[in-house]
Amino acid sequence: MVFKLRHPLNGHIYSALPDAFVEVDKNGKTGIFDRYGVWVSGEVHTADPEMCRWVGTHEKAVVSRHASGFGRSHASTPTPSAKEV
Repeated sequence: MVFKLRHPLNGHIYSALPDAFVEVDKNGKTGIFDRYGVWVSGEVHTADPEMCRWVGTHEKAVVSRHASGFGRSHASTPTPSAKEV
């Protein structure tokens, strides 16, 4: 099953691809972007970078958690005290 999200403002479909790439479908025309919203290929040359980041790194996307940055829990990182800073 492919993880997809519809953009809430323009209705374009953002679909997760392997290796944190994202396909954007704008009324039948598609483009491939990296998880930062940088164009890779296709007819569509613009995309919402926040949607690309969300879809390309979402834990249910088809990428590995390690490659997407989900491997480390930031909640377990100790916060330095005021004396340490």
